Amino acid sequence: MFWLQGFITGSSGRCPIPIPNGLGQLRRDFDNLVRAEKSGQGKGGRVYFADFQRLKKRRKSNKDEELGKKMALAKTKKKEIISKYKISKNDSGSDEVQIALLTERINGLSGHFGKNVKDHHSRYGLIKMVSRRKRLLKHLQSETPEKYQQIIARLDLRK
Repeated sequence: MFWLQGFITGSSGRCPIPIPNGLGQLRRDFDNLVRAEKSGQGKGGRVYFADFQRLKKRRKSNKDEELGKKMALAKTKKKEIISKYKISKNDSGSDEVQIALLTERINGLSGHFGKNVKDHHSRYGLIKMVSRRKRLLKHLQSETPEKYQQIIARLDLRK
C-alpha cells in the first residue's frame, strides 16, 4: 500500500485513504492531477475526493471495455464460425463447431500475450482452453478419424 501525497489538504502530509499498489496507472493519473493543481493549471489548488473517484471510475471503465474487446468473440464472428463448421441445419454444439470456436478464441488470445506478458490469469484461461480443445480433438479422433483429419486441415492445426 502507499499513501497519496497532498490529497485533500494540498500539503505534503499523508492522505487518510490507502490505495493498493496494483493501481499503478491510477496513481500516475492522480499524481498528474496533483502536479497540475500545484502548478496552477488546475481548478483551484486543491485536489478533492470527487476528482479521485472520477479518475478511478474512468480507469475502471476503460479496462472493462478493453477486456470485452479482446477476450470474447463477437456474436457475428461466432455465428460465422458456427455456420462454417456446422454439420446439420441446427447444429451449434458438435465437436467440430466447439473445436473451431476454441481455436478462434485461442488465436485471439495469443496476440493479447504479445502486449501483456505478465497477464498470468489470462494465460491460465488459455491453458484451460487448449486442454479442452485437445480433449475434444482426442474424442473426435477416436470416434471418426476422417472428420478429425478434415478439421485439422481446415483449422490449420498440427504444423
